[in-house]
Amino acid sequence: MKRLDGVTVVTAASTSVFVDNIAKSAVRDLPDIHDLPEWREGLPVALVGGGPSLADNLGELKRYKNIMLCGSVHDYAVRSGVKAKWAVCCDPDPIAAAYYQEPRDECVYLIASACDDAVHDALKGRRVVRWHSGGSDLSPQIWGADRKVLIGGGCTVGTRAFMIAMCFGFTNIHFFGFDGCLRGGQVHAYDLADGDDSPLGDVSEIRLGSPDGPSYLMAGYMMGQLFDFQRLLGRYGDRLSLTVHGDGPLNDLVKFLEDKKNGESD
Repeated sequence: MKRLDGVTVVTAASTSVFVDNIAKSAVRDLPDIHDLPEWREGLPVALVGGGPSLADNLGELKRYKNIMLCGSVHDYAVRSGVKAKWAVCCDPDPIAAAYYQEPRDECVYLIASACDDAVHDALKGRRVVRWHSGGSDLSPQIWGADRKVLIGGGCTVGTRAFMIAMCFGFTNIHFFGFDGCLRGGQVHAYDLADGDDSPLGDVSEIRLGSPDGPSYLMAGYMMGQLFDFQRLLGRYGDRLSLTVHGDGPLNDLVKFLEDKKNGESD
């Protein structure tokens, strides 16, 4: 696995948007994520992204008791018969409300304090739990969170959900739909909601490992997510059992780190 330089990842909205959304969240009467009884649960968990490979693994996914949906995958998963315990959102853009047109009573919605009011409107009457997305240059006092839990992780909802799962006590983590690349020109297993037309930006063919190693078409944020996972797994991987359902850069990274741990890779 080689480091790729020159990749810049920027936030989806300005700092002022984050601050405004956080202030609005502060006045809502919501429980905080670290007050949930499952905060230290230690069973296997399936984290679900929206990559194209998800469509091939839905049957296996449905066998899991603990399922956590990440971002825009929610409605597709619900329509596919997936019964999730949690759904995570951290996108500050109001378009994120379109991800939750089919909310379910049995699902707990883990909504970052930086999310827009429109997300809360879409989830009115459902069980919503707040969490604070830390790790940025924003002062903890902005959240009113100087004594709260701030959850870091990286540049995507997938890396944040990974951290939430670890905070819950999960050590046996399974990834579904975490392709981290374009497949047949597709980014997701489904069409995004009308209006959710954020450009991919520059897409590059990236070859991992040796000159004859696998290559993938990746947008900048996909590379950013892979770097974040490399950092997180380097820090926490020794205490975790990780399985990626489907091929892709994350699967290669997990295998590389496992081989390195076993002394099979430099």
